[in-house]
Amino acid sequence: MLTRIGTRGGLTEPELPVPLPGSRTLPVPLLVVIAVDQSGSTATTDPNKESEQACLLVCDWLTQHSQNREDGLGLVRFADHAAALPPVRVDRAREALEQEFRHGASVGGGTQLTPAVTQLCQLLPGPRQERRIALLITDGQVAELGEQLRTLIGRLRVDADAVYLLALDHDGAWSSATHRRYQSLGLTDVIPISRISSRRLACAIANVFAHEAGLTTS
Repeated sequence: MLTRIGTRGGLTEPELPVPLPGSRTLPVPLLVVIAVDQSGSTATTDPNKESEQACLLVCDWLTQHSQNREDGLGLVRFADHAAALPPVRVDRAREALEQEFRHGASVGGGTQLTPAVTQLCQLLPGPRQERRIALLITDGQVAELGEQLRTLIGRLRVDADAVYLLALDHDGAWSSATHRRYQSLGLTDVIPISRISSRRLACAIANVFAHEAGLTTS
């Protein structure tokens, strides 16, 4: 479990992991699609859009440390609607994500997980020639409840080998209440980020990647 990645408390910004050369054990490419919550509620849970900068930091990290040039990274931005950037190889990911964050279509202001899951499943179809990971960065304050959430996560698990949720908790709402809605949904892991910064988020994403790729980190 990755829940205890250095994301809670403390004022020191964490360092991104440094994999040992040649340590990767995953024999196939890793495809990671990150869904970033850009709804109105993130004005308090991610007020400075640290999640966007975190994704760009991870692009740089992957270029240097993934140890497989065929690894891919895709992006889904969501609120009322969702917009998708199909996966690209990690050495081209930063430019593609920067373009999408700056010039991508509006996705509205409310929060619905259904459009995001639909887009994620469209980016992760077909026979598995690589390991496929979905990573949700969200405060969890979505319109869907109960069985709707269970159905959505179940649908995503059909197309993804693992599904992680990075919970934006800058305002404390996740830890005080929202987390209850996501218990026992079949998520691979839930990682609360209580002190939001781009480096803390990037560290959590990089550690998920390192874990899935079987990288040994120093």
